[in-house]
Amino acid sequence: VVSRRYLAMMLHLDFDLPPPNADEFQAKELLPWADLQVDFVIGGCDHCGTTSLRKNLLRHRDVAFTSTVEDQWFWRHDRGLPYRSEVDSFNT
Repeated sequence: VVSRRYLAMMLHLDFDLPPPNADEFQAKELLPWADLQVDFVIGGCDHCGTTSLRKNLLRHRDVAFTSTVEDQWFWRHDRGLPYRSEVDSFNT
């Protein structure tokens, strides 16, 4: 939760903002990316060869992927860290 004084300073307001009501915010616990149980991640931009790499890795009997299509899990976050609930769900 961002403090009112910090938000007012960042918006260049010369007054403090009123405190939010309980229904106006939601606090969730964040976890570090290191808590995800993954062996490796293939990341890349458009047309950089990640699909070809995926297809070639799938030919190996010891390699498995979490999804049959491109997994947007790492891109759906609008913040730096994932929520605890998302990490717990991913790891199960």
